[in-house]
Amino acid sequence: MSDASFDVRPWRWSVIPVPASLQTSQAAAFPPGQHSQALFERAHAVFPDGTTRITVERDPVPRYIARAEGAYLTDVDGRRFLDLNLNFTTLIHGHAFEPVRAAVESQMRSGTCFANPTEAEVELASVLCARVPRLERLRFVNAGTE
Repeated sequence: MSDASFDVRPWRWSVIPVPASLQTSQAAAFPPGQHSQALFERAHAVFPDGTTRITVERDPVPRYIARAEGAYLTDVDGRRFLDLNLNFTTLIHGHAFEPVRAAVESQMRSGTCFANPTEAEVELASVLCARVPRLERLRFVNAGTE
């Protein structure tokens, strides 16, 4: 067991304690840019605590992201970062993965969202039922509480 001293910060700043030595290095090595600072100031007017996410590191200011591709993020100040989070691992192929982007663009040409059923949802449900042994039928919902 390590005897490293951890500075446990408020829950709204980080879900994982970060050693004080790394916090100091991070703040010195990657200070927020001017555009991120300006956006954070504007955000305080419309979001409690200046952000909509309690799990985003923001010591002292979060880096606002302008774009991403593959494993890299580019912030609004033009700086490039390796994204070790990938939206909490939901982006297993990375940002803007070409096959996913092509599929989304193709669907956008056919329409974006319908209140009526579609052939695609029947196809997806059929694939899921075939892959999961005890799944006979299913219902797609948007939050799980319907």
